Amino acid sequence: MFLKLKNVFFVLITMLFCMNVAHADSENTKRNKNHLFKFQKVSKKKKSKNKELFSQTNRKFKTSLKNSNNKILPIEEAIEISQVSLDCDSTFSDLEIESSILRSNYGFKMMQNLKNLFENIKNIYLDTVSDLDCDVNVCLDDFFPYLDTEVNISEVFEDFEKIFLMHDYINREDMLSAENIAADIKTAFIRNMTLEGIFNAYLINNQIQNAKRIYSMMDFDLDDEDGLDELSEITDKLIIALMRNGDLQEAEKIAFNMPDEDYREYDLKLIVKHLSRRGDIDNAKRIIEKISQDYNKKAAQLYIVEYFAREKKIVDFQKFVISSDDEEFKKSANFILNIYQNDFDLAETNMPYDYEAILENIAEVLVSSNRIKEAEYLINYFGDEYDREEFELFFVNAYLKSGQIDEAKRVRNEIEDPFDKIIASRLIAAFTRG
Repeated sequence: MFLKLKNVFFVLITMLFCMNVAHADSENTKRNKNHLFKFQKVSKKKKSKNKELFSQTNRKFKTSLKNSNNKILPIEEAIEISQVSLDCDSTFSDLEIESSILRSNYGFKMMQNLKNLFENIKNIYLDTVSDLDCDVNVCLDDFFPYLDTEVNISEVFEDFEKIFLMHDYINREDMLSAENIAADIKTAFIRNMTLEGIFNAYLINNQIQNAKRIYSMMDFDLDDEDGLDELSEITDKLIIALMRNGDLQEAEKIAFNMPDEDYREYDLKLIVKHLSRRGDIDNAKRIIEKISQDYNKKAAQLYIVEYFAREKKIVDFQKFVISSDDEEFKKSANFILNIYQNDFDLAETNMPYDYEAILENIAEVLVSSNRIKEAEYLINYFGDEYDREEFELFFVNAYLKSGQIDEAKRVRNEIEDPFDKIIASRLIAAFTRG
């Protein structure tokens, strides 16, 4: 939630410099702001990288790793995973990172500073409007490209004040008061933001029933791609939490309630992923039969393939793979098997075009078994620059949770993105200093 607050405050600050919108070219203003203030997220429908910009592997980096002693060791026995843990899914890890920072001393100071900044912005804005000798009709639609309706600025300021009050209640674990504050918020996108904060607090404390209740209270514009994507991100976290608690029936129900086929099938694949991870292959196959798009069906089947390869069920692996007439699927399956056989050279020859989900899944499985260094090596070896950046914070969090502070700092020091590096530093501080 605090990442969204950051974007909101950037917009509010910019508003102070745009008060002449009544006298300027408003069409240009609206057109130019589209690339300035859009939240930095990518829809799952559009989540693909330009593989001409990012080479499939960094040859120089790979060569150095080939000569190292850090290869994944051959698996001598099956990896036992009786329950999906919090830190074995990158989506849930993001929630955990944000929660750790917000509950730290730094998080408390950050919210206080944001509150002070908000008060100054509000006062400057009100002073600016009161001193104008003309009428200026300013609404948030002039600054947020995804809002289709006008939002009253005065109500927005009132609602932001409630956000900080709500956060104080969450810190004091007074969730009833926090919910009452959220119910009193008028602006839809701020109310959703506030409910998400409460939802996250319930999830992180494994209060699933309360999280489900808050989830049902959120109201997104489902005719808008951004609204769908926002709903889907929150749904992912709930489905993972439900699967972690063994509530397959409710996870299915929520996935099937997604209004868009692409997002619905993404969540069905997520369910198959965790069923396969725990070895519940019969249910995994049953869910796959409900996936309509062939591409998504094949992607889901690869989670079952990973289970067979990991557990050394070679006969089952061969039967499952040979039954397919899709050569790309067979190539992907052999890529997975080669990785678990520790034959990285052969795996490289079988590396499919769409390899990201495969690497992500195996890396998460390794992390869940406290084999973090091997997971890191896997991503570094087969992934490109983009893949490594995607997993940096995930590995920092994993090392911290396993008590390996020095390893977390090492990964943090290798991060190039300045914002991610700040988050990693604050996360380390939250674990080491509170």
